Amino acid sequence: MRNANNPVRWVATCFYRTEKGVIDVDHGFEELGELKELVERGPDWHTLDRIEIRLRENNTPELTIEQSEKL
Repeated sequence: MRNANNPVRWVATCFYRTEKGVIDVDHGFEELGELKELVERGPDWHTLDRIEIRLRENNTPELTIEQSEKL
């Protein structure tokens, strides 16, 4: 993942199937478009079980959809 000088907006956890079970690998990145390259670099994408993506920005308030529509 990135450090304080290079912030992480998103974290994608890729779950890969192995002969010993599913393993998970975290990837931190700034723009969603970067995810494709991260997945392509990893193990064969045919081994993917799933990918979970979470917003990790620390400087933004937690909003509801309704609150965000009023901004």
